Amino acid sequence: MVNNERVALMTQLAIYETHYRQENEMLQHYRKQDYVQFHSIRTFLCSSAAFFLMLLMLCVTMRDQATDLLNGADLKTICIAAGMVYTVFVWVNIRISSLIMNRKYERARGRNHRYMEQVMRLEQMYETDQLASYVAEKEKEMELNEPVISD
Repeated sequence: MVNNERVALMTQLAIYETHYRQENEMLQHYRKQDYVQFHSIRTFLCSSAAFFLMLLMLCVTMRDQATDLLNGADLKTICIAAGMVYTVFVWVNIRISSLIMNRKYERARGRNHRYMEQVMRLEQMYETDQLASYVAEKEKEMELNEPVISD
């Protein structure tokens, strides 16, 4: 006999394992702080590279205006302004990345917690079914072994 509740639960577990298992197993190896810091460092490196590539592209495309600007302006002022823009750019990217990674970690932990609850519920269902079948089996044995009393 098919237990529909058990089949639905097993289907949910299979969907989880198909879509989220690998990602969540990777997250299991990290504490939340370590996971967020790792991605913050990665974001810092990528943001720095992106900023300097954009600065380089800007200088190449506007080289005539850039040379005029460099001839008439104080180099120290330009470097300070570029440094401030760089700092804000990187800080914003790291902050956004941290928020996203915190949320991603929390969602993954929640999914993993629900998965473990479903696994435990499925195990309880199997134990209950096994106990019920064992009791039914023993009752049948007792019925077969009862002595027949004839009057």
